[in-house]
Amino acid sequence: ASDSEVPPLPASALTLLDSLGLSKYSKRFMREDVTESAMLVATLRLPKGAADLRVILTELGMSVGHREKLIQAVAQHV
Repeated sequence: ASDSEVPPLPASALTLLDSLGLSKYSKRFMREDVTESAMLVATLRLPKGAADLRVILTELGMSVGHREKLIQAVAQHV
């Protein structure tokens, strides 16, 4: 594996949160049924996806820095 290779995105959004050190948001994600990473990728693929995802993550209580950390991780797979 080369250094530029992007690690696979976990299928579970909860596993993804944990891998980024953001597991404190897991209960909120579960409560709102945001449990699959594919949902995050699909949202980012929409025309205004990054803005839409920021709104969703804000509603889930994520700070600006944590939202951006998650979006950057997901964006590598769009």
